[in-house]
Amino acid sequence: MLPKQETLTVVIPLCSNAGRLKDLKECFAAIQAEVWNNRATAGPIQFGRMKRVHFARFAITEPDVGPDAAPIPPCLVFSTEYDGDLDAHIDELIRFGGPALLFVLACCEGFESEAGPDELRVRRFLKAKRSRPEAFYIGALGRTVDQIDRERRLCDSIRDCARKLPPNMDPIEAWGQIASHVMPSAGRKGIQAINLPAHQMGRGIAFVGAVAGGALLALYLIYAFPWIIAPLVFLVFWLRLEEDIHAERVAALQGAESLAQSGVQESLREQGHAKFEDRWDQNQLTAITVIAPSALRRALLRLVLAAVSFRASFRFTRGLLDGVPTIHFAHWHVIEKGRRLLFVSNYDGSWASYLDDFIVHAAGPISAIWSHSVGFPPTRFLMWGGAEDGPHFKAFARRHQIVPSVWYSAYPDLSVEEITRNSQLVAGLEDARLGQARYRQETKTWLEAI
Repeated sequence: MLPKQETLTVVIPLCSNAGRLKDLKECFAAIQAEVWNNRATAGPIQFGRMKRVHFARFAITEPDVGPDAAPIPPCLVFSTEYDGDLDAHIDELIRFGGPALLFVLACCEGFESEAGPDELRVRRFLKAKRSRPEAFYIGALGRTVDQIDRERRLCDSIRDCARKLPPNMDPIEAWGQIASHVMPSAGRKGIQAINLPAHQMGRGIAFVGAVAGGALLALYLIYAFPWIIAPLVFLVFWLRLEEDIHAERVAALQGAESLAQSGVQESLREQGHAKFEDRWDQNQLTAITVIAPSALRRALLRLVLAAVSFRASFRFTRGLLDGVPTIHFAHWHVIEKGRRLLFVSNYDGSWASYLDDFIVHAAGPISAIWSHSVGFPPTRFLMWGGAEDGPHFKAFARRHQIVPSVWYSAYPDLSVEEITRNSQLVAGLEDARLGQARYRQETKTWLEAI
């Protein structure tokens, strides 16, 4: 069975006390300084000492206006991606950051009304405010923080040994020397925690079976109840009408929004993003958009996210999300009773290359998700247009991206591809075929991948 990987994500309105908000920002600055200085192994919240946390972030949103014209106050966004049980994860948060975490939550509306011991208050509040993702994608599926670290160290040992071998050495002998060098220090037990290829194949078969079964069921329903076609056609026309109205509003908004984001305000936002972007080989994106005030739009959004979640769980299990190979974690949350959409992502490379990957490989699915947000480039039938308009899509993404106050990664120098490659190399040490004369070619292939 695969190790469990989850996200703890909360979006909570902040208290209106200006002094407390200033103190909160100073607390976040101290936490982030420790992240840059020593990977947060010291300081107010010691993420670096937590054994279950892959990524973590704090952010403060700007005031906004909902689709019903009601004001939305500044909010705290706190999100982690972690291994295992939620209670054990919260235990780590309390153990390595209790006082600071208590202060952060005390700046949120509703926390002061929690009664009981501080640890119980924190646990109860986080669980009550937790937002479960409508869609959740994991790039390095099944690899815990501990396994990623262990496999990196093993692969460093493998590569060190391989560099010392003669270049023309027989593959069988080379594999034997590497295995004898690495195995005594590592031990065979627990090197590869799961049979990931078999698990991926099983999920792929389940996906194909589910899609085929769904298609057959749809054909049967249309055959048995042909009147279903009429409401479906009506929904398509309703969608196209709303898309045309949305396109007119976007045309009217684009000029005004570009002006609103010009000058000093745009410069300050870019300075804030620059503090966090390209400091490591990885980057993050946290964005909140306002969902269009339409029953059809909200229903379609949840339907699309359910489809994305299904595909992510059963189809995208090999480190690729619709052809994008750089995403560690990504999740979408419909928050505030359907008023806004939160997107949280951790990825490799630059912001521009990340958005370009979506434009090239996944413009349709991305448009199907964000086309329900106010200001998104116009679409046709959900998946056409939209993100294909690269410049306007990037402007939309940047406009709604939140500058983080804290961002932590447990392995900032590792890409998804490197994590996957390390797993494959370590798996080779447990492959009973390698090192045998009749599997010379397989052994040679494994050596070439080092």
